[in-house]
Amino acid sequence: MPAGPIATCAKRVAPAVRGCKNQPKRRSSRRTRSTPARWSCRCHARGEGGASSPTAAKISRSDARLATTPAGAMGYSALAVGNHDLERADELANFSKEARAPLVSTNLCRQFEAVRCSRVARAHGVAVGLVGYTDATAVGPLATWSKNMDPCDAAGPLGDAVLAEAASLRRRADVVIAIGHCGYRFDADLFRRAAAERARRGRTVDAVVGGHTHLIRSSNGRDYGEAPVVAQAGVSGSHLGILELDLAARDPSTGLEVAAARSRNVPLRVKDNRGSDMQRFVDAELKAHAAPPAKPWRTVLDRGDDGACRERECAVANLVADAMARKGACASGASRAPVVALFEAGSARASIETGPFGRAGATAVLPWANTYEVLRFPSAGALESVIAFGAASRAPAGLGGGFLHASSNARIFLDAAGRARLLVAPYECGRRAAGTRARRLFKGKSPGTLAFLPPASSPSCRWRWERPAGPVDAVVTSWLAAGGDGFGPAIAKANATRRPLDGVDADALEAHLAALPAAATYRAEGRVRDAEDAVAAAAEFETSCAARPLHATRPHTAPPAIAGVLGAISMTGGFVATYPLSTLQTRAMLGEPLVVESCAWLYRGVGVAAVAVYSSGAVFWTMHAFFSARMGRSFGS
Repeated sequence: MPAGPIATCAKRVAPAVRGCKNQPKRRSSRRTRSTPARWSCRCHARGEGGASSPTAAKISRSDARLATTPAGAMGYSALAVGNHDLERADELANFSKEARAPLVSTNLCRQFEAVRCSRVARAHGVAVGLVGYTDATAVGPLATWSKNMDPCDAAGPLGDAVLAEAASLRRRADVVIAIGHCGYRFDADLFRRAAAERARRGRTVDAVVGGHTHLIRSSNGRDYGEAPVVAQAGVSGSHLGILELDLAARDPSTGLEVAAARSRNVPLRVKDNRGSDMQRFVDAELKAHAAPPAKPWRTVLDRGDDGACRERECAVANLVADAMARKGACASGASRAPVVALFEAGSARASIETGPFGRAGATAVLPWANTYEVLRFPSAGALESVIAFGAASRAPAGLGGGFLHASSNARIFLDAAGRARLLVAPYECGRRAAGTRARRLFKGKSPGTLAFLPPASSPSCRWRWERPAGPVDAVVTSWLAAGGDGFGPAIAKANATRRPLDGVDADALEAHLAALPAAATYRAEGRVRDAEDAVAAAAEFETSCAARPLHATRPHTAPPAIAGVLGAISMTGGFVATYPLSTLQTRAMLGEPLVVESCAWLYRGVGVAAVAVYSSGAVFWTMHAFFSARMGRSFGS
């Protein structure tokens, strides 16, 4: 497992014109139809069937290595679902979690929580959409649900669904590759239909990586030309399939297009294609496609475990929720309504391990490339009904995918009666330059640290909490906003309106980590709490926090350069204003008569002295502000 093809785009999308030795490092901002720039995107497919059961294959998104090992050592951008996988459908969620990769299938995504319709992977600025499909009619007599599934007919409802999903991916993806398990005929017919309907639908599927028929199909390294761009890589790890696409930026208004495609299959002639021999062979084969390792965003000192996120508040989900809140509350044009972020546990798919943490780690935790949306609820009660709906699915009573975690400016109280109560405080965005300053501070040095600490023993008030009296904005994932995890009816009943945000989840997490102190920590801190009576517990907490002194926060200060100028001007102004008194004092000390002959006499020599005072004041206040800021960041204030 999985029996379906496993595909990804290697983390190397090199701006290269084939045949040219001197390759430009970056694409030019100006493109013409006569001189298109090209990229090579190599996609790897492992043949149908596993080397063992369960089995897995890995492409690390940071170095594009592929290896075939037992489950748990995976890192693919997407996994197709095979018909034999459905014989153990109850294990799909566990398999996806262990694989740290999403299962994609357009006709199964509404049948199983662990399966998504599609996803978008990113490689060096190129967004690659991956849409899946499965022959769900070849499961066996025990799976009665499969009798209602559409057959593998590219001209029928399944083909409609795949092309519609591919068309929707075009809003976020430069290239769309279909990875499926319906057989070679379906794959070829699907590609032909996509080409024939391009005038009506626009660009949809650019290439197909297929399976199910155990065939070995490629162009043997030659351009496909007018033939369907379909690749299949055999069965049971018999071959390594490499699909290569040349992407041309012909017109800035249409983005990247596939200018040419080719594929090849490399036989895996090794002693044991289940073991280390195969790993070494595949690693050597793909070494040429590896990209240089990306600079990490942070160094993780203590591991963040996502194991408990479906049952209770966890630090990993808190980090993601805060990144969502920063995206929604701190963006330009943000509304004046209270803003909180709610993150469903099912969208976190991996723990955050110790060591360097960057794009590869972020996409392991958030493999779906979700965008974010702001849902405006007319009242706190309407939002609380949605929160209570998600809490009802909490593990172990349910699967827990819809259990909602909150940003740091929200406190949620839940009780056994199915009620939820929400308290909100303003979200502290900090200064707009915080992220830029942190990046400048970390440039060429340590990227800063991130530690996940044990849960707090007692909750902290920190702010004044209150239940909003008017509309409330909630930042959520596009998956939840579209009704994922069964939230559709609850959101519709709450009369929430939607407003999309730009960017994807990993980008928001990067921006949030850059804005944190150099030594950042996260923990479960009582954002989501169980109580006998949610309403009473929330009221008690609100009252107790109102009576306590708030934690002192470091006041906002000007940047060192500005602080130096302002301090120097202040010192110089004071010096000039009091200079006549200094003149008279000096004459008195020397025993001279204190007769004021003119105002000019009182200010004799003030220019040179003022310059000296200004210079010394600028140096003093600049250094004072600089070291104060550094000490504040060092202690996490």
